Amino acid sequence: MKKTILLGFLLSCVWVMSGCALTQDQKDDLAKTLKQEVDSFIDNTVQSHWDNVYSMTTGSLGSSEKLKENLQKSLPDGSLLTGGDIASMAWEDDKTAKVKINWAFRQGNVTGFSSETFVWILKGSTWQYLGRALR
Repeated sequence: MKKTILLGFLLSCVWVMSGCALTQDQKDDLAKTLKQEVDSFIDNTVQSHWDNVYSMTTGSLGSSEKLKENLQKSLPDGSLLTGGDIASMAWEDDKTAKVKINWAFRQGNVTGFSSETFVWILKGSTWQYLGRALR
């Protein structure tokens, strides 16, 4: 009797979990939306529209100024962001993705590049920036 109940429980867990997985079409649509959101994030960051960038986050950093400080930490002092491109996007689960961005910056007459990976989460139908990915 216990084995039957346990087997029934396990089968129902598998059935519930399989019902939560996204179809490939759903993932493609979400990836397209994520790409658009990250492109906007990059554009607003390069243009120093920090309030717009902050509105794309979960709000975990508290303010647009703290977000600016956090994003500029990895850049050399006195450098200016000049561009950015999505290098890769990878699913962590149905509601979490990691996006690698290649940033371009200028410091004086020297152009440099930096790559960072960021975590984005899906809240409802909107992707939100959560923060840097741990390496």
